[in-house]
Amino acid sequence: MKPKSKITIESYNKTAEEYYKIVTSFEILPELEQFINLIPKKGNILDLGCGPGHHSRVFVDNGFTVEGIDLSTEMIAIAKKEVTGANFQVMDILDFNFEKESFDGIWASASLLHIPKKNLKSVLNELKRALAKEGALYISLKKKRLRNPKG
Repeated sequence: MKPKSKITIESYNKTAEEYYKIVTSFEILPELEQFINLIPKKGNILDLGCGPGHHSRVFVDNGFTVEGIDLSTEMIAIAKKEVTGANFQVMDILDFNFEKESFDGIWASASLLHIPKKNLKSVLNELKRALAKEGALYISLKKKRLRNPKG
């Protein structure tokens, strides 16, 4: 694990409870409902970088089989405690190793922004491999604001 990612994981581990309280106070993203409508009933969803499982809960509540992965042990502990009916495990996205076409949908909400640019292509290829042919992939990233060099 690289130093920057180690710092990130330590930060998530320290703030997991507070983060869980914050994200569960938000309204459900409209994108989440759109994503759900693209997945076959009782389909398999991977919640990539699932954090405390707040999105996984919505998937389970809608009858999907859910696999949640996150590198933060504290986030996974909260997810296991708060969400029944999903499988959660600590896993680095860079070590992603699911079977070919195992998911009808992959939900990557603010998780791929932690992947170094040099690894992004291989991670996206792995996601494509694990996604069913007619599967849905959701990715959200931060918007980087460009500064005007003149001021």
